[in-house]
Amino acid sequence: MIEDGSCVLKFPRLFSAGMFSHEGGTRESMAHVSFSMMFFAKGYPSGTSPTADKEPPVSHVTEVRGEEPGYIATSAMVVESAITLLLEHANLPNRGGVLTPGAAFRGTKLMDSLVSQGVQFIVHGEDYTS
Repeated sequence: MIEDGSCVLKFPRLFSAGMFSHEGGTRESMAHVSFSMMFFAKGYPSGTSPTADKEPPVSHVTEVRGEEPGYIATSAMVVESAITLLLEHANLPNRGGVLTPGAAFRGTKLMDSLVSQGVQFIVHGEDYTS
């Protein structure tokens, strides 16, 4: 009896036309891969109360770029985040429950650490079109 998906999991290369395998990528293939993510945000200026009948007046567009995301960039982000938690725990919020990374690491040097590992943060501004 074949369980759902077991053939795909056992033979990923066959079922993905060679795109996936159990071996992972080679150093050569990873050298030619990178990532770029765009973040579009709208909100209200600090100290301003949101109103239901008014569109948020502030918007920002930020891009995050880096090396191969599956092994290189992800491991750098995890390690740098862990180092920041260990070395800068006094700069982390001591209240709040579950926090987003932006809220948790706001007062730390995590972004500087990520930049030193090849991650780029680019603020395009409000009128970014391409």
